[in-house]
Amino acid sequence: MIKQSDIDRVLDACNIVDVVKDYNVNLKQKGRYLFACCPFHEEKTGSFCVAPETDTYHCFGCREHGNSISFVIKQEGCSFPEAVKKLAEKYNIDIEESEPSAKEQMERKQKEAMYIANDILAKYYHELLLKNAEACKYAYGRWNEDL
Repeated sequence: MIKQSDIDRVLDACNIVDVVKDYNVNLKQKGRYLFACCPFHEEKTGSFCVAPETDTYHCFGCREHGNSISFVIKQEGCSFPEAVKKLAEKYNIDIEESEPSAKEQMERKQKEAMYIANDILAKYYHELLLKNAEACKYAYGRWNEDL
């Protein structure tokens, strides 16, 4: 487990422009932002935007967005800790890893169980809406009220 303070130090040291350029993304300056064709999907015009001021990126085509760590995760297909370690190595930052405590392990398992339960419920309600036209009409009406 990587300490939050180490993650924060890595993010502070990272320059999103340099991180993106390391993956051969050809960024072009347009005002205060940099644009390129998105590295996450095929496109002909550049909808991938990098904001140096906030150290973030956003693609207006596929809606991918995030910071340096999430960019590395998406490009490399690696886990969060692996991406943090990669960036820490690049920026010569020592990070300290520790084993999670029993309480932290239990909290993580509870959180994972909640995600699984939420996914099961979402699929269940989706199936109900597909099978019941009246329920679908009701849900659609409620959704339009919120807009």
